[in-house]
Amino acid sequence: MKKTLFVLLAALWAGIVAEGFATMHRFDSTPGPVVWAPVPPQRATGLWRIVVVGTVECPCTTSTIEAIGMASAAFPNDTSVEIRFIGKAGPQDRAYRAARRVHSAPIATGLLQGSPEALGARTSGQTYIFAPDGTLAFEGGLTQGRGADLPRHAVALYASVRNTTNLIHAAVYGCRIGGEGP
Repeated sequence: MKKTLFVLLAALWAGIVAEGFATMHRFDSTPGPVVWAPVPPQRATGLWRIVVVGTVECPCTTSTIEAIGMASAAFPNDTSVEIRFIGKAGPQDRAYRAARRVHSAPIATGLLQGSPEALGARTSGQTYIFAPDGTLAFEGGLTQGRGADLPRHAVALYASVRNTTNLIHAAVYGCRIGGEGP
């Protein structure tokens, strides 16, 4: 009797653990909401402009900002970066500290969800890349997964955006802006 009860409890425990791992995998591999909102052309600056919109609560935003720092450093003479935080952000936040390390990137904080400055972002880490003439060249995410810190991917993606005239879309892996989860 005790052996049967032990086997049943062990099987139940194994099932719960397996379901937990499956849930974590679904979360890690599920991108945020796909909303390709029309983004108006931006001012022509003569530079490639990378704009990231996110929240400090999302660890994926930190990964994106670190990747942007590496991508912009690969092309320092013709790239500018702007980082826009929805909600409060400050030195106590890891994402804000990562943003401060991106060379000469202006940081905007306290934006409201849905404000024009947020450019329609629905997922934290949403990135927009504008060509030197102000047209949108890329919208999406720069990481290959939720919390993935693969800056080489971002550098390669940024290099490919610079060499095409087609608008590129990519999934954004991050927290939903204004809520939890993918």
